[in-house]
Amino acid sequence: MGVGSFLLGAAKFLAVPYLSFLLLIFVSQRMILFQAPGAVADPRALGGELITLVAAEPLISGGHAAARGGAPDAAADAPPRVAALYYLPASPARPTLVFWHGNADQLGWGPAYVGRALRDRFGLGFFAIEYPGGAAPPPPPPPPPPRTNRTSLVSSPY
Repeated sequence: MGVGSFLLGAAKFLAVPYLSFLLLIFVSQRMILFQAPGAVADPRALGGELITLVAAEPLISGGHAAARGGAPDAAADAPPRVAALYYLPASPARPTLVFWHGNADQLGWGPAYVGRALRDRFGLGFFAIEYPGGAAPPPPPPPPPPRTNRTSLVSSPY
């Protein structure tokens, strides 16, 4: 057995696992590149104002199911909502910087710190936009209804 035939046999042996690995990477590339954060950080914790932007119309009429030939999806027909973070400039004469964060970031992490630093140090306004479907914090819950105590409704002589 010569060296050439040994190398050819080794290459054939290693080609199957290597090609399998490449196929796995190809199939799961979106999950690898666009990782969703494990937890959603609230950008309001650093003093920013959370704004919800609503598109004028849905991206696909009938939703994604209708685009694939399925039944229309009423929830998908709703206009998409995108969260944004806003820091008011120190004075109306100061400019506002518009910012889109990078991959695997969210409004409550980098943009919240950058916006606060730009406002505090330079007096600039800051407007950061979350990607559609990104890690946007949920809107604040509505205030609870007023509680009434049944005993307080009854007049007491004491």
